[in-house]
Amino acid sequence: MKVSKSDEIRNLDMDELTNRITELHNKIVNDEDFTEEFFRKNFTQEKTLTQVWERLLKDFNLHIYKEENILFPYLINLAKSLRNEIPFEQPYFLNVKSPIEIMKSDHEIIVEMIDELKNFLNNFTAEEKKEKKPLSKFESILAEIEEVVYLETEILFPKAIDAERLLLNHN
Repeated sequence: MKVSKSDEIRNLDMDELTNRITELHNKIVNDEDFTEEFFRKNFTQEKTLTQVWERLLKDFNLHIYKEENILFPYLINLAKSLRNEIPFEQPYFLNVKSPIEIMKSDHEIIVEMIDELKNFLNNFTAEEKKEKKPLSKFESILAEIEEVVYLETEILFPKAIDAERLLLNHN
């Protein structure tokens, strides 16, 4: 039986998954094309769209900052507590559901912007897409952001809620 990438990811410990997501964050934000300049240079015809792209950049960067400085350190400690490597300490935000709800709200906004940008991309013909290399790069960046949102919403956050519930019931 072949193990799918999704199964492999689902089986990671929460801290390993958190670290993988952090690596994805870094890959996206350090991409030389994840900039306002990239979009303006290659897609100047749409002022409204440029504004959506700029907002996506700002919102995604702020979202990452909140995760990596507030939520993720707690999730790493939560994973270590599950393995009895460190004692469990309840966070100052009382439970993991609070920051997760904020992150999910961010995800909804990010996905709306991605959908708007993808609708723009769908207006290009196959021939135009072949001629315009930045389109494939742009599509790739959007897909990477969608992957991060999926991994967090569908895998990491439920794991975190379950892990915290388990630890709270044992303490």
